[in-house]
Amino acid sequence: MSTVTVNISFQDSLLNEIDKTARNEYRSRSELIREAARLYIQHQIQWNDLSSACRGTSPDESVRRNRLTAWR
Repeated sequence: MSTVTVNISFQDSLLNEIDKTARNEYRSRSELIREAARLYIQHQIQWNDLSSACRGTSPDESVRRNRLTAWR
């Protein structure tokens, strides 16, 4: 798998938390951010799947919204 280097900006406080977490988990900053990106994408895919599955199952929009909110 090839990799590409990218530049990204963080607020100092967020970068400090990233570095602290990476140290606590014995990971590099890059490893932590890659894992966070993978988890976020996985979460979005699951959210979209759940959202699609719930469409049309309830005539009451508030029931559907409550189910989705509870999952998130």
